[in-house]
Amino acid sequence: VVERAPVAVLPTGGWILREGRAQRRETAVVVGDPAFGGLMPQLKGALVEAERVAEIHRVRPLLRANATEAAVRVAVGSGTGVLHVATHGTFDAAHPLRSAIYLTGPDGQAAALTAAQLFEKPLQARLVVLSACETGVGRVVAGDDFLGLVRSFYLGGASAVVNSLWPVEDEGTRLFMETFHANLRGGRYGAAWRAARDATKAAGHPVWVYAAFVLGGSLQQ
Repeated sequence: VVERAPVAVLPTGGWILREGRAQRRETAVVVGDPAFGGLMPQLKGALVEAERVAEIHRVRPLLRANATEAAVRVAVGSGTGVLHVATHGTFDAAHPLRSAIYLTGPDGQAAALTAAQLFEKPLQARLVVLSACETGVGRVVAGDDFLGLVRSFYLGGASAVVNSLWPVEDEGTRLFMETFHANLRGGRYGAAWRAARDATKAAGHPVWVYAAFVLGGSLQQ
């Protein structure tokens, strides 16, 4: 059964009682295919995806050698409306706070930006889009808490996070992400997610492609 209304996953049971956060700048920061120095395969699909998402938002993307943590933090500054990151991601089941996305390190090698680091020093964005494998996976601990990358972004002030639950392929991911960002007018996250899902399905991609991406938090800005 295909849902005809947008669906969002609440990060915790107490989400509905969450107080509003400060407004972010109405701009976007787009990161794609950081330089990994041979430690990980480069992501041609992520590079193209980031370029196209940046065109939609009319910003210059941070790509390859420019996709460092320092550069991302400068671009985000005190807060941004959208943060889109297309890169490798890993989930550490034994130590969820070691789960990470990968950027370019100072030495030009792959450098992990972990959930613990994001918790200690947040990247503040209203909407975070993690176009990487397993970024939405986490581990439940006492109560309704859920450890992992997504939780760190929420604690950093994100209202909504789009993330993946399993490894994804380039073509379907690129279509999903382009459609999602092209439909973000007015901060309608839920409508954008539904449009992306429907477009990816209509293009003939299997369910495991468009079902990988989950919208969590708020349906609308």
